[in-house]
Amino acid sequence: METQSRGGLKNDGLQAALRRFPDKPLRIRQLMLGSESFRGLCEDLALAERALATIDTFEADVREERRREFEELIVSLADELNQFLT
Repeated sequence: METQSRGGLKNDGLQAALRRFPDKPLRIRQLMLGSESFRGLCEDLALAERALATIDTFEADVREERRREFEELIVSLADELNQFLT
C-alpha cells in the first residue's frame, strides 16, 4: 500500500535524482516537469533507495539477496535516468 501522496513521491523522486546527479539540477527539473517517464523513473529510484535503507528489517534468510536486488535496481534506474540527462 502506498503511504505517500503522488506529490510526495514526485518530491522524493526529484530529491533522489538530484542526489544521484548533482551536476544536472536544471535538466532534472525540466524533465520532471515535462516527462512522465522520467518522473516515474525518479519515483522508482526513490522507492528502491528507501527499500535498501530499510534492508536490515528484512528476514535474515533473504536480506542479502534482496540487498543485491535493490542495489542492482538502483544502478539500472540510474543508468536509465542518465540516458535522459545526456
